[in-house]
Amino acid sequence: WGEKYNKTCRLNTYILNVDTGKVGLVANVPGKDNSIESTSTNGGYTIGQPVFSPCGNYLVYTAWDAGGGGNMPKRLGSIYCYQRQCAIYSSPIERMMKSLSVISSTHDNESGEEKDGSFLCITANDRLARSPRFVTDGKGRTNSKLVFLSNIKGFDTHGGCMALHSIEWDSVNGLKLDSRRELVEVVHLAEDDDAFPGLFVNQLPQEPFVSGDGKFIYATTQWRSVIKIIRIDLITGEVQPLIFCLGKTEGAKKSGNLPSQSLLCLTQAGDAIVLQSEPLSPPIIGFLSASSLASMDKNSAIASTIIASLGPIAATGSFDPTNVAQNENKMRYHVVRSQPNHGSVKTPVEGILLIPSGSNKRKKLPMIVVPHGGPHSCTSTSYYPSYSFLCESGYAVL
Repeated sequence: WGEKYNKTCRLNTYILNVDTGKVGLVANVPGKDNSIESTSTNGGYTIGQPVFSPCGNYLVYTAWDAGGGGNMPKRLGSIYCYQRQCAIYSSPIERMMKSLSVISSTHDNESGEEKDGSFLCITANDRLARSPRFVTDGKGRTNSKLVFLSNIKGFDTHGGCMALHSIEWDSVNGLKLDSRRELVEVVHLAEDDDAFPGLFVNQLPQEPFVSGDGKFIYATTQWRSVIKIIRIDLITGEVQPLIFCLGKTEGAKKSGNLPSQSLLCLTQAGDAIVLQSEPLSPPIIGFLSASSLASMDKNSAIASTIIASLGPIAATGSFDPTNVAQNENKMRYHVVRSQPNHGSVKTPVEGILLIPSGSNKRKKLPMIVVPHGGPHSCTSTSYYPSYSFLCESGYAVL
């Protein structure tokens, strides 16, 4: 349901046992009201982002209010609307899991056996809570943490800053609600232009995204006009950006260029596979070793290795991709800042200016303005084939 869909339907959560082939419907979730027609926009809740607890006896997930929680009138669009009210729930599934593990002719969990208990809302007082993930202590699965994104008060724009919270979870006693901590708080206004602006993350990475010792988690966040990989200390909450540069952009800081970098995954050994791109340069896939990550500090760059350099994407049949590669060094870009003279918040507004090759101060260039960004989202210094094509064709792009 929502924008970009030509019809509406209700979503359900199922568990599949890959050994027996049996499928079970998770029915002990909020809003499971079969009296509502599947095509109605007056749905109760929408369930998503499910993860198993480390012990395997619980399913933890996000439930969006789609008209059943009293905070939304009905199902409203959500594909770009990260302010829709949502909470994190836990449902016991131990009996269902046992039932699905038994080979029989029954292919669902509605065969009359005793059902699991009711669900629990973990974040009852949060307007926004989503993206649950489990982090083990590195010594096994006895003691774990449930980490998730939260903004207790919420925000009214499509996107906004999120906090990172954690709750202790052990294999014997389960959830410890009174152990909830705020690891990274919501940043309303950064201390200065270069300070950490807060977590602008829609969801946390899938496993594995935890250091081998269980002390840190890694994530990708928008850092003003640049996408950065950050490391978060699970004890102190300290946020530290990963400093590295792949390939020919080693002089990025000196030239004023700021490539965007994303975390693809962590290997079982703790190495990081990363992606880097710039507005005029196609993505590069790189490798950061576990040892270099373990010894990283705030003032020195992490050693990196290039795995693969990806080619540009041809937008039309007349577009020669080799032209971009040949002119990458000649074209350039800058992150520009302007200070607004209105409003009560005096903080610079950033834009990205792409300059074609062969330009000079004496020649006025035709410029294409892309008016996008602001409190809802932000254009980053990532590779955009269409903008690169326009710049290679002689246009400045802002």
